[in-house]
Amino acid sequence: FQTKKTIHVADVYSDSRFNPEFDQKIGYHTQNILCLPLIHNTGKCIGVIQAINKLEGSFSLNDEKRLEILAEYASIAIQNAKLFDDEI
Repeated sequence: FQTKKTIHVADVYSDSRFNPEFDQKIGYHTQNILCLPLIHNTGKCIGVIQAINKLEGSFSLNDEKRLEILAEYASIAIQNAKLFDDEI
């Protein structure tokens, strides 16, 4: 969120940014993560979208490109929802 950059982690347990406490609490095992920022048309980061645990292997560049497209549409939808809320 802070860097506005895509983060692709193939093995989360070897990454110091990953906190395994949530996995331990719910009994889940996160393996890999692909995380992208949701950028407002002003350039401000308004959120993050992430994919966790690709079914087979690690996330690819193709997966990243697809999630980028989804992130763009999600960002537009969030902006439109905010405008609609402001109108009511």
